[in-house]
Amino acid sequence: MMKYLITIILSLILSNQVYARCSSSGIWTYPSDGEISQNSIFIIEGFSRSQGIIDSLNIRYPMYLQADGHTVRLEVVETHKGMFLLTQAILKPKSKLLPGKTYILKIRNYPTWEGQSIKQWNSENGRNEAVTWKVSEILDVDSPEWIMKPKLVDKKTALYGCGPEAYSVFDLKIKDNSRSLIKTELYNIETNQSTTYYLTLEENGKLNVGHGMCSGAFRFNKENNYKIRFSLIDLSGNSDNKWTDWLAIENP
Repeated sequence: MMKYLITIILSLILSNQVYARCSSSGIWTYPSDGEISQNSIFIIEGFSRSQGIIDSLNIRYPMYLQADGHTVRLEVVETHKGMFLLTQAILKPKSKLLPGKTYILKIRNYPTWEGQSIKQWNSENGRNEAVTWKVSEILDVDSPEWIMKPKLVDKKTALYGCGPEAYSVFDLKIKDNSRSLIKTELYNIETNQSTTYYLTLEENGKLNVGHGMCSGAFRFNKENNYKIRFSLIDLSGNSDNKWTDWLAIENP
Protein backbone atom coordinates (compact mmCIF):
# COMPACT_ATOMS: atom_id res chain seq x y z
CA MET A 1 0.00 0.00 0.00
CA MET A 2 2.81 2.39 0.95
CA LYS A 3 4.64 1.68 -2.33
CA TYR A 4 1.40 2.40 -4.22
CA LEU A 5 0.97 5.77 -2.47
CA ILE A 6 4.58 6.74 -3.16
CA THR A 7 4.08 5.91 -6.85
CA ILE A 8 1.00 8.14 -7.00
CA ILE A 9 2.78 11.03 -5.26
CA LEU A 10 5.79 10.78 -7.59
CA SER A 11 3.48 10.70 -10.61
CA LEU A 12 1.75 13.88 -9.48
CA ILE A 13 5.06 15.63 -8.88
CA LEU A 14 6.37 14.64 -12.30
CA SER A 15 3.11 15.68 -13.95
CA ASN A 16 3.37 19.12 -12.38
CA GLN A 17 6.97 19.42 -13.53
CA VAL A 18 6.00 18.48 -17.07
CA TYR A 19 3.14 20.98 -17.01
CA ALA A 20 5.47 23.72 -15.81
CA ARG A 21 8.02 22.93 -18.52
CA CYS A 22 5.33 22.85 -21.22
CA SER A 23 3.42 26.03 -20.41
CA SER A 24 1.79 27.99 -23.22
CA SER A 25 4.13 31.01 -23.18
CA GLY A 26 7.45 32.29 -21.94
CA ILE A 27 10.15 34.90 -22.55
CA TRP A 28 13.88 34.32 -21.97
CA THR A 29 16.96 36.47 -22.46
CA TYR A 30 20.64 35.80 -23.05
CA PRO A 31 22.67 36.67 -21.16
CA SER A 32 20.13 36.18 -18.40
CA ASP A 33 21.91 38.58 -16.03
CA GLY A 34 25.36 39.55 -14.82
CA GLU A 35 28.08 41.84 -16.14
CA ILE A 36 28.26 42.91 -19.79
CA SER A 37 30.62 44.92 -21.97
CA GLN A 38 29.85 48.48 -23.09
CA ASN A 39 29.03 47.23 -26.59
CA SER A 40 27.02 44.18 -25.59
CA ILE A 41 24.24 42.72 -27.73
CA PHE A 42 21.35 40.62 -26.42
CA ILE A 43 19.07 37.75 -27.40
CA ILE A 44 15.39 37.65 -26.43
CA GLU A 45 13.45 34.47 -27.13
CA GLY A 46 9.73 33.75 -27.09
CA PHE A 47 8.10 30.36 -26.57
CA SER A 48 4.72 29.32 -28.04
CA ARG A 49 2.22 32.20 -27.68
CA SER A 50 5.03 34.61 -26.74
CA GLN A 51 6.48 34.28 -30.25
CA GLY A 52 4.00 37.01 -31.25
CA ILE A 53 5.73 39.41 -28.85
CA ILE A 54 9.08 38.77 -30.52
CA ASP A 55 7.54 39.33 -33.96
CA SER A 56 6.16 42.72 -32.80
CA LEU A 57 9.13 44.10 -30.87
CA ASN A 58 9.47 47.87 -31.41
CA ILE A 59 6.16 47.82 -33.26
CA ARG A 60 3.61 47.01 -30.59
CA TYR A 61 6.18 46.34 -27.88
CA PRO A 62 8.95 48.99 -27.71
CA MET A 63 12.08 47.70 -25.94
CA TYR A 64 14.57 49.63 -23.87
CA LEU A 65 17.13 49.45 -21.09
CA GLN A 66 16.61 51.69 -18.09
CA ALA A 67 19.11 52.73 -15.44
CA ASP A 68 19.12 55.50 -12.89
CA GLY A 69 18.93 58.65 -15.02
CA HIS A 70 19.59 56.90 -18.33
CA THR A 71 17.40 55.14 -20.89
CA VAL A 72 18.67 53.33 -23.99
CA ARG A 73 16.41 52.05 -26.74
CA LEU A 74 17.08 48.63 -28.24
CA GLU A 75 17.17 47.98 -31.99
CA VAL A 76 16.11 44.63 -33.47
CA VAL A 77 18.88 43.68 -35.90
CA GLU A 78 17.78 40.09 -36.68
CA THR A 79 14.89 37.75 -35.98
CA HIS A 80 14.83 33.98 -36.47
CA LYS A 81 11.94 31.54 -36.19
CA GLY A 82 12.85 28.09 -34.93
CA MET A 83 11.26 24.87 -36.10
CA PHE A 84 9.51 24.01 -32.82
CA LEU A 85 7.67 26.85 -31.00
CA LEU A 86 10.62 29.24 -30.59
CA THR A 87 11.35 32.67 -32.08
CA GLN A 88 14.34 34.84 -31.22
CA ALA A 89 15.47 38.40 -31.83
CA ILE A 90 19.00 39.82 -31.72
CA LEU A 91 19.04 43.25 -30.04
CA LYS A 92 21.56 46.07 -30.13
CA PRO A 93 21.55 49.29 -28.06
CA LYS A 94 20.93 52.40 -30.15
CA SER A 95 23.21 54.50 -27.96
CA LYS A 96 26.17 53.90 -25.66
CA LEU A 97 25.77 51.98 -22.42
CA LEU A 98 27.41 53.76 -19.50
CA PRO A 99 30.07 51.89 -17.47
CA GLY A 100 29.08 51.23 -13.88
CA LYS A 101 25.35 51.57 -14.57
CA THR A 102 22.93 48.70 -13.90
CA TYR A 103 20.20 48.48 -16.54
CA ILE A 104 16.80 46.82 -16.31
CA LEU A 105 15.29 45.30 -19.47
CA LYS A 106 11.80 46.63 -20.12
CA ILE A 107 9.13 46.13 -22.79
CA ARG A 108 6.36 48.70 -23.10
CA ASN A 109 2.87 47.14 -23.29
CA TYR A 110 4.29 43.83 -22.06
CA PRO A 111 1.26 41.64 -21.21
CA THR A 112 1.89 40.80 -17.56
CA TRP A 113 0.52 41.68 -14.15
CA GLU A 114 4.06 42.38 -12.98
CA GLY A 115 4.56 45.63 -14.87
CA GLN A 116 6.81 46.30 -17.85
CA SER A 117 9.92 44.53 -16.53
CA ILE A 118 10.55 41.02 -17.80
CA LYS A 119 10.76 38.63 -14.87
CA GLN A 120 12.94 35.54 -14.85
CA TRP A 121 13.35 32.80 -12.29
CA ASN A 122 16.30 33.08 -9.90
CA SER A 123 17.01 29.54 -8.73
CA GLU A 124 19.32 30.80 -5.96
CA ASN A 125 16.59 32.60 -4.03
CA GLY A 126 13.50 30.97 -5.55
CA ARG A 127 11.95 34.18 -6.86
CA ASN A 128 11.03 35.85 -10.14
CA GLU A 129 13.19 38.93 -10.59
CA ALA A 130 13.69 41.66 -13.17
CA VAL A 131 16.42 41.02 -15.76
CA THR A 132 19.35 43.35 -15.04
CA TRP A 133 22.87 43.84 -16.34
CA LYS A 134 25.77 45.84 -14.94
CA VAL A 135 28.01 47.46 -17.54
CA SER A 136 31.75 46.92 -17.09
CA GLU A 137 34.63 49.12 -18.25
CA ILE A 138 35.32 46.65 -21.09
CA LEU A 139 34.84 47.64 -24.73
CA ASP A 140 35.39 44.40 -26.65
CA VAL A 141 36.23 44.85 -30.35
CA ASP A 142 37.99 41.52 -31.04
CA SER A 143 36.23 38.93 -33.18
CA PRO A 144 35.93 35.35 -31.94
CA GLU A 145 38.15 32.73 -33.58
CA TRP A 146 37.87 28.99 -34.06
CA ILE A 147 40.42 26.91 -32.19
CA MET A 148 38.62 23.74 -33.23
CA LYS A 149 35.66 23.85 -35.60
CA PRO A 150 32.50 21.90 -34.68
CA LYS A 151 32.81 18.15 -34.74
CA LEU A 152 29.83 15.81 -34.33
CA VAL A 153 30.58 13.70 -31.26
CA ASP A 154 27.27 12.31 -30.01
CA LYS A 155 23.52 11.95 -30.43
CA LYS A 156 21.08 11.95 -27.55
CA THR A 157 17.39 11.20 -27.41
CA ALA A 158 14.96 10.69 -24.56
CA LEU A 159 11.22 10.09 -24.29
CA TYR A 160 9.15 12.22 -21.92
CA GLY A 161 5.47 12.62 -21.10
CA CYS A 162 4.92 15.44 -23.60
CA GLY A 163 7.19 14.07 -26.31
CA PRO A 164 10.81 13.25 -27.12
CA GLU A 165 13.96 15.32 -27.00
CA ALA A 166 16.50 14.80 -29.77
CA TYR A 167 19.89 16.45 -30.16
CA SER A 168 23.01 16.11 -32.26
CA VAL A 169 25.93 17.08 -30.03
CA PHE A 170 28.96 18.96 -31.38
CA ASP A 171 32.28 19.60 -29.71
CA LEU A 172 34.01 22.89 -30.50
CA LYS A 173 36.55 25.30 -29.09
CA ILE A 174 36.59 29.08 -29.47
CA LYS A 175 38.98 31.89 -28.61
CA ASP A 176 37.06 34.98 -27.51
CA ASN A 177 37.02 37.79 -24.94
CA SER A 178 33.21 37.65 -24.60
CA ARG A 179 30.73 34.81 -24.43
CA SER A 180 30.15 33.39 -27.89
CA LEU A 181 26.99 32.72 -29.87
CA ILE A 182 26.90 30.06 -32.55
CA LYS A 183 24.89 31.07 -35.61
CA THR A 184 23.67 27.72 -36.93
CA GLU A 185 22.07 26.93 -40.28
CA LEU A 186 20.38 23.57 -40.86
CA TYR A 187 19.55 22.69 -44.47
CA ASN A 188 17.06 19.98 -45.46
CA ILE A 189 18.46 18.42 -48.63
CA GLU A 190 15.15 16.84 -49.70
CA THR A 191 12.94 19.92 -49.23
CA ASN A 192 15.59 22.62 -49.86
CA GLN A 193 14.41 24.36 -46.69
CA SER A 194 16.87 26.20 -44.49
CA THR A 195 16.52 27.28 -40.85
CA THR A 196 18.92 29.62 -39.06
CA TYR A 197 19.07 30.14 -35.30
CA TYR A 198 21.56 31.44 -32.74
CA LEU A 199 22.57 28.79 -30.20
CA THR A 200 24.56 29.04 -26.98
CA LEU A 201 27.19 26.65 -25.67
CA GLU A 202 26.81 24.34 -22.71
CA GLU A 203 29.27 24.88 -19.85
CA ASN A 204 31.30 21.89 -21.08
CA GLY A 205 31.79 23.50 -24.49
CA LYS A 206 29.27 21.26 -26.23
CA LEU A 207 26.67 22.54 -28.69
CA ASN A 208 23.28 20.83 -28.77
CA VAL A 209 21.46 21.05 -32.10
CA GLY A 210 17.86 19.84 -31.98
CA HIS A 211 14.91 20.21 -29.61
CA GLY A 212 13.71 19.42 -26.13
CA MET A 213 10.41 17.96 -25.01
CA CYS A 214 8.41 21.16 -25.51
CA SER A 215 10.38 23.34 -27.93
CA GLY A 216 13.61 23.79 -29.82
CA ALA A 217 15.42 25.62 -32.58
CA PHE A 218 15.69 22.61 -34.89
CA ARG A 219 13.54 19.59 -35.64
CA PHE A 220 14.48 16.59 -37.75
CA ASN A 221 12.36 14.43 -40.04
CA LYS A 222 13.58 10.84 -40.04
CA GLU A 223 12.86 10.55 -43.79
CA ASN A 224 15.16 13.46 -44.70
CA ASN A 225 18.89 14.13 -44.91
CA TYR A 226 20.51 17.31 -43.66
CA LYS A 227 23.65 19.37 -43.75
CA ILE A 228 24.73 22.02 -41.25
CA ARG A 229 27.15 24.92 -40.94
CA PHE A 230 28.17 27.43 -38.28
CA SER A 231 29.32 31.02 -37.87
CA LEU A 232 30.68 32.84 -34.81
CA ILE A 233 29.49 36.04 -33.18
CA ASP A 234 30.09 37.13 -29.61
CA LEU A 235 27.98 39.03 -27.10
CA SER A 236 29.81 42.23 -28.00
CA GLY A 237 28.60 41.92 -31.60
CA ASN A 238 31.99 40.97 -33.06
CA SER A 239 32.08 38.45 -35.92
CA ASP A 240 34.37 37.46 -38.76
CA ASN A 241 31.20 36.96 -40.88
CA LYS A 242 32.42 33.59 -42.15
CA TRP A 243 30.64 30.24 -42.30
CA THR A 244 32.28 26.88 -41.76
CA ASP A 245 32.10 24.25 -44.49
CA TRP A 246 28.88 22.24 -44.65
CA LEU A 247 28.79 19.04 -42.58
CA ALA A 248 26.49 16.11 -43.25
CA ILE A 249 24.22 15.38 -40.29
CA GLU A 250 21.81 12.53 -39.64
CA ASN A 251 18.55 12.55 -37.75
CA PRO A 252 19.60 11.98 -34.11
